[in-house]
Amino acid sequence: MRIAKWVWIIKADALAHETTLLGGRWNVGKRGIRVYLMLCVVEGVGYVVTGVVVLVGWFNVMLPVLAGTVCLNVLLSVLGWPLIVWGYIAFFLPGKPICANP
Repeated sequence: MRIAKWVWIIKADALAHETTLLGGRWNVGKRGIRVYLMLCVVEGVGYVVTGVVVLVGWFNVMLPVLAGTVCLNVLLSVLGWPLIVWGYIAFFLPGKPICANP
């Protein structure tokens, strides 16, 4: 989900509106946000690779790839605090999704 939202920004020059992490406490600049976004892409690729590894049947490779991807997910979620955490909370709330069209 994070990938779909941010991949298009990697080549964008107008990143001034979003150059902070940790809830605005750490200003990383445009270059830092590009690194963060590239790590989001790597995370998404990690999940895809894990799925392919499971389909192929290489279960001895699955655990290290999945563990690394999940650790990267936790790191990126902490850096993206609090927006990422609120997204997780909204995802698990019962009832109609917040972003659903009426």
